[in-house]
Amino acid sequence: MPLTPDHVPSNLCKDCKKEPRMGSLQSRCIKCQKSRLRAKEQAKKERLKIKRLKHKERPAALKKKLDIIFSKYIRLRDKGNPCVTCGAPWEFNHQNGHFISRRHFATRWDEINAHSQCPKCNLWGAGEQFAHANAIDLMYGKGTAQSIADCSHGIFKPTTEFLKEKIAYYEAKTQALEEMQSVR
Repeated sequence: MPLTPDHVPSNLCKDCKKEPRMGSLQSRCIKCQKSRLRAKEQAKKERLKIKRLKHKERPAALKKKLDIIFSKYIRLRDKGNPCVTCGAPWEFNHQNGHFISRRHFATRWDEINAHSQCPKCNLWGAGEQFAHANAIDLMYGKGTAQSIADCSHGIFKPTTEFLKEKIAYYEAKTQALEEMQSVR
């Protein structure tokens, strides 16, 4: 009986039609079964890779990245200046302190809202909001702290594009500050 494309003897592999099957209940030979498993594993790795890339593009991941780069920029900008609230001399452990809490997205990445603070004021003193407001008014003019507080009550939901633009902006500013400070 001649072999037709539709007819495969029952003991040959379903894919290659050359090798005998692995067993009476299997439809493929060992080589074809291994290649199918490799292909499945490769497809799974590709799906995980895409999932990781998508995870990095999620707004939560972008907010975290922007927070890190913004904090680094503020600490570099205020390097050498005393604590904005208590006047303690600058040290390497100074932090990025916000006058209005970071939970308010409208002012979270506002440079006027953020200044270098010592850990005592930022962590244990809860940011020393009153002293921080007075310092902002001294630096930028009377009423600036009140306008920041008013702005913080606005509803603002950062988009992915906004976050990406801000990340690029603060990465460039941080790099420029690092280069300028390394020259000194």
